[in-house]
Amino acid sequence: ELYVEHGMSVEEALSTATVNAAALLDRPHWGSLRAGSAGDAVVVLGNVLDDVGLLRRPSHIKHVITAGRDVSGYLREWSLTAGHQMPGAAGDQGSD
Repeated sequence: ELYVEHGMSVEEALSTATVNAAALLDRPHWGSLRAGSAGDAVVVLGNVLDDVGLLRRPSHIKHVITAGRDVSGYLREWSLTAGHQMPGAAGDQGSD
């Protein structure tokens, strides 16, 4: 979001935080989703190209995949202890 607030397009901001950061760190197998990569992924309810802020809203995060494992359960546990609601939770209206 900060990149976008300072003039980058959402696409540029996402690339800066993923593919470009991996290249800077000389980690070509990071930062992208392709065969042989070690990419992590966040599945979000909504289109981050329309609202990059969705990435920081626990109620819009459906899955978090890291090292090939869905760790969403851990996020849900954190979310409950922090007082947030995850998608599908009772009373979740899908908006913040």
